Amino acid sequence: AALAYGVVELGDPAARQKELAELEAFLEEMGTQAGGRLRGWIGPHAYFVDNSAEMMAAERMLAEKYDTGMHIHLSTTGEEDRFCQDAYGTSAVAQMDAMGMLVRPTLAAHSITIPEADWRTLAQRPFTAVIAASACMRAGAEAAPVVGMRAAGINLAVGTDNVCNNNDYDLFAEMRTLAKLASFREGRPGALSARDVLDMATAGGARALGLADEIGDLTAGKRADLIVLDRTGIGWSPLPTNDPFTALVYSVSGLQVTDTMVEGRWLLRDRRWTTLNYADAVRRQGDDARRLMSRRDAQMAQS
Repeated sequence: AALAYGVVELGDPAARQKELAELEAFLEEMGTQAGGRLRGWIGPHAYFVDNSAEMMAAERMLAEKYDTGMHIHLSTTGEEDRFCQDAYGTSAVAQMDAMGMLVRPTLAAHSITIPEADWRTLAQRPFTAVIAASACMRAGAEAAPVVGMRAAGINLAVGTDNVCNNNDYDLFAEMRTLAKLASFREGRPGALSARDVLDMATAGGARALGLADEIGDLTAGKRADLIVLDRTGIGWSPLPTNDPFTALVYSVSGLQVTDTMVEGRWLLRDRRWTTLNYADAVRRQGDDARRLMSRRDAQMAQS
């Protein structure tokens, strides 16, 4: 898995130095976490929008130093393209490529308004468009051209976006929403097959992280990362009439996951956590929420 440190510097030199120092400290710390299962990535929130060209160059150098990737938000509304056309006379993707920003593995959340002329470039780079269909619908954004980008050879993965834009982190729900939204955008049923959507949610994510040789499908020799679902639950029709791919994408939910294994170790077994005190976690979550709201109220009182 990867955890990115979010970066916003808004072109401010002082903020840039502070963010770079904290970012490098984060990357150093993450190099020792979870026995190598958790890697630190760099998270420029949005190139050109709140990360200046100077910051981008520094982020690229750190990515090379620590052999890691970038997590960005790209082309939700076309803001980056408008900026780059005015500043450089080119598209955002073309400018990113010219600056060497696409040499490192890049996860680009949303990727809705990327010009079709740039698709070929992205297909030739270690680039992944992460589609967060529910969040984009909630925000009133356009539907991403998933069918076209997939046909062009761009790697695609399924995402949720943050809790402010999506209250549900259920990837089964995201698969269902993405599949329906793709058909709605294309004006035809089955624009993406259930197998294609499932591939995006599994192998697509593995490819995005550069881990396709280790995870992403159930192949002998890969890490034992898997989930088990209750086939007697609502959403499954009787065998042999039920197509499992269609059911996984269009019918079931994460609530039907009974077991979860990571590297051969059961983390959830028969719907019981093996490594987590759930009641204590919920209590600590409530404490954190109250502290956060208290800080918010104090800041609002001062403004």
